[in-house]
Formats: sequence, structure tokens, C-alpha cells
Amino acid sequence: MIIGVVLAAFLSLTLLKGMIKMVLFAAAVVGGVLVWVLLDKNGFSYLSFVTPDPQPWMVTALKWVGSLAVFAVFWHGLFWFCNVFSWGKNMGSGGTKGILTTLLMVVVLVWVGVMGLSYRQSIDTVSYYYERGRADMGHKDADVAVPATVKIFAEMEDNASTAWLCKTDLMRDPERLCLASIVAYACALDDATCERFYSQTLAPRIPRSGSLRHMIRDMKPTVARGSFSTLYANPQLTTFLTDSERRKAVEQLIPFFTPVKP
Repeated sequence: MIIGVVLAAFLSLTLLKGMIKMVLFAAAVVGGVLVWVLLDKNGFSYLSFVTPDPQPWMVTALKWVGSLAVFAVFWHGLFWFCNVFSWGKNMGSGGTKGILTTLLMVVVLVWVGVMGLSYRQSIDTVSYYYERGRADMGHKDADVAVPATVKIFAEMEDNASTAWLCKTDLMRDPERLCLASIVAYACALDDATCERFYSQTLAPRIPRSGSLRHMIRDMKPTVARGSFSTLYANPQLTTFLTDSERRKAVEQLIPFFTPVKP
């Protein structure tokens, strides 16, 4: 009986250990890939804080270093876990290195999770304003529900205990999100209504906004297909917002394009 219990416990521990090893390895791979994507999109912006003239090779180097660093943290955590739950002289050990590795893994998982939620709620916000535009044109019910991810992220920002987590999102760009929402809303309007929206609402507030009209026209087919992530990542938004006056003008419009008001 006792031998059976011991064997069952040993088998359960072995299976659990294998599952956790797979989870840690998957987290290492996914974390490395996400950091690569993050740095691929924003590497030049981050390097601009260090050098006024960042080069493509610097971004490539940053992507490799960042991805390998995240992978190494989880990979080390995997071996530490194996040592802690292995029979032999290392059983039950781990020490300071193991504790630090665990803390680093938790930090990375939380950081990546917050960035993922932030990105998802950004795309959902753009989609929301497209649906608002369709509702204003009578294509669907006027009451468009605010996406759950947008509500959750807004609550996190309003709560003092979690607001700091939202600030760890290095991809966050409120002006870009507002501009993408404006374009999505305009793309849902018919030509005459869109022209009035541009002439009466956008042009008086945003200096040198002619390129915004072309952007709306160019993005209509993409937005109609529901490719809101493509709209959000469009280089035309980046170019438009490099002008400090236009970025400041878009910033003034953020309260009008925020689904959950602060």
C-alpha cells in the first residue's frame, strides 16, 4: 500500500514537472517572440532616447539582445525548477538565483500580459469607433457596446493599485490610438457625410490635415475588411504624428474618442 502511494506520488510529480517544464519553455519562446515584435515596431523610438541618429543595425542588435535576454530568463528558470524538484543532492535547493529567476519570470509575464491587453483594447477601440460610424449611418443599432477589454483596461488605469502596470506598456501611444479611431470612424461614413465630418470637425482643429483626408480614402477598403490592426500599424499614422503641432491637436481630440470616459 505504502509503496503504491509512493509510486503514485512519484509518477504525479514527474508528470507535473514535465507539464511545468513545457509551460516554462513555451513562455520562453513566446516571450522572446513578443519582445522581438515589440522592438521591431518601436526600436527606433527607444533608441532615439540614447542616440539622435539610430541606425537599422542598432535596432537589429537590440531585438536580438532583448529576445535572447527574455528567453534566457525563462530557460534558467526551467533548469532551476528541475533542480528543485529532482531527486539527489540538488533536491530542494535553488537559493537566491532561483528566487531572482522566479521574480524575473513573474515580472516578464505580467509585463507581456499588460502589453497584450493594452494592444487588444487599442484594436477593440478602433473597431468600436468604426461600428459607431456604421450606427450613425443607420447600418446597425445606435447602441454600440463598449468592448470588455476597453472597460477592463480603463478600470486598471483608474485603480491606483494597478495604474502603474498600465504605465509599463512601452507600446502605448494615446495620440496614435485617437488618430486611428478617427480614421476608422470616418471610413464608416458615406462620402458626403465623411466630407462634412472632415471639413467641420477635423480640418478646423488639426493644422495641415490634408493628408488625413487622403489617409481616410486610402484606408477605407482595409477598414471595411475589418483589418483594424493593419490600420493601427499603418505608417501613414506615424508620419502624420511626427509633426508636433498635429500630434498636439490630435491629443486635444482624445476625450472625444475615448469609449470609457475617465
